[in-house]
Amino acid sequence: MTIDEFKKDYPNLAFVKSKIRIEELGGMKDENFIFDDDTPTLVKNATTVMPLSITDFPGVLKSMSAMEAGVWAVTKCQEQGWEITRDNIESCLSNLEMDF
Repeated sequence: MTIDEFKKDYPNLAFVKSKIRIEELGGMKDENFIFDDDTPTLVKNATTVMPLSITDFPGVLKSMSAMEAGVWAVTKCQEQGWEITRDNIESCLSNLEMDF
């Protein structure tokens, strides 16, 4: 799946690098984010932001943007027939991180 295909299927979901692990999605602050060139515009109360911590996935997030990593993980979840959840996304990325 490409990022453009992802945006069509999931128009209100965005992956963003974060400096720290954010447990509660309601407690996010802009100063914790690292925006990539391909980070979509985030609209308050409209965009679901899924933070990807650079401390949890350093190898992955050095080699690709958060959107690229997130789309890769969504694709893997779909291939496995898994629901698109934060836990499943992070599981896929943890497996990829082991390859780095």
